[in-house]
Amino acid sequence: MNFQQGLSGLNATSKNLEVIGNNVANANTYGTKASRAEFADMYASTINNIGTGNVGIGVQVAAVSQQFTQGSLSATDNPLDMAINGAGFFQVKDTAGNQLYTRNGQFKLDKEGFIVNNSGQKLLGYPANADGVVVPGAAGALQLPTAGIAPMATDEVKMEMNLDSRGVLTDPTAVANKAAADAVTAQAAADAAVVTTQAAYDTAQANADAAPADTRLQSLATAALAARDRAVTVAAQAATTVTTTADAAAAAPLAAQIDFEDPASYNKATSMTAYDVKGQPVAMTYYFQKSAPDTWNIYATANGTSINVDASGRPVPVTQLQFPTSGAAPISPAAPVVFDVPGTTAADGSTTEPITGVSFDFTQATQYGATFSVTDLTQNGYAPGEMSSLNVESNGIITARYSNGLTKSAGQIEVANFRNPQGLQAVGGNAWASTFASGSATVGTPDSGNFGQLQSGSLEDSNVDLTAELVNMITAQRVYQANAQTIKTQDSVLQTLVNLK
Repeated sequence: MNFQQGLSGLNATSKNLEVIGNNVANANTYGTKASRAEFADMYASTINNIGTGNVGIGVQVAAVSQQFTQGSLSATDNPLDMAINGAGFFQVKDTAGNQLYTRNGQFKLDKEGFIVNNSGQKLLGYPANADGVVVPGAAGALQLPTAGIAPMATDEVKMEMNLDSRGVLTDPTAVANKAAADAVTAQAAADAAVVTTQAAYDTAQANADAAPADTRLQSLATAALAARDRAVTVAAQAATTVTTTADAAAAAPLAAQIDFEDPASYNKATSMTAYDVKGQPVAMTYYFQKSAPDTWNIYATANGTSINVDASGRPVPVTQLQFPTSGAAPISPAAPVVFDVPGTTAADGSTTEPITGVSFDFTQATQYGATFSVTDLTQNGYAPGEMSSLNVESNGIITARYSNGLTKSAGQIEVANFRNPQGLQAVGGNAWASTFASGSATVGTPDSGNFGQLQSGSLEDSNVDLTAELVNMITAQRVYQANAQTIKTQDSVLQTLVNLK
């Protein structure tokens, strides 16, 4: 009698139960892939392989293969928790320098800034240079910068705006000159009125003298005299106004052309924050003063102090914008204006450093008959900043966010894939090692080619189907019992033979 078949069945089923038990044990292990026991029958070879009535001698475990199907994704609050939605493996390197592969994306930062998993294995990828540009090449351990961002002084400002062409003149010189011109025009009209009323009076008086008894003519003469006297009074007042406005126009260039505390001395204003070489904020305010049709003076202050003054300390325009009659982009200046910002005292008492060579681009300004509006105002300076958070994009680029509002790429994760993933050797710790059977790794970046997307703040659950595994366990148990029954039956038959007399 042969017990081989039943014994091999017990061994194979026991192995299958071990596989099922391992699957169940790792049902909640992130990145774990379910395994499956695969069986093959066994036959004894005959001499020259002759015969067709061979009876099998049992079963053997041909392989235990892992099923690399996609697991579901669970959201987390950790940006360094990552899941690959599609094909690919994270590449990690252990302390011995061995390169391993994993689907478990539970990563964190160590004390040196390296991205590591729970086993201390370092995540591999491409570094970024000081400007935040990813440098592709041979993948290395990703190390995030621990230092902050140094400040940068403002040296470029761009403004896109519309100045209302309907605005009134607010330049004191232009206002005084216009008032003087208006006064001269008014005096000329008053003088002409004197001449006209004098002529009317002379005519009426002559008529009255020719007919003394005519009361109507006497009344007309009296009225004409009163009209002449009023015209003379108005002309005298106009002459006084001309003198006054002429004196004001002459004095206007000697006085300050703008009072930043008086909104009547300019049309509109807008503000922004610039930064000095130390990253200290400088409150910049720009004032727009209409000095003539299609012409605007631009003044600027830093922390309330005019950045451009004459020898007497009076504010001087940074530039003057001249628009075509169409109101389109300025015809002057046609290029950015360069100016310096002196050192000033901020509201908190701190002293800011001078900012030299600031290029101000007004070329996108317009002057249409619409409300004043600033649609874009940018500058390229910034304060110092410390890294405050991280974000990983779907293509594997790690973006560092800093306390000053800037973002900068800190590296890019490289992923790998294999032609035969089932040829990988499981080494524990949710990791696999490449083998001859798996072939060499094909590397690339997430969301490119055949590689899946990277999802930050998520983890890939185990692809173990717990319900299916429990059913498989029941089936394996019954198969084990059946094989045990085979041995029991063989034993009973053998006992019968032994008891023959």
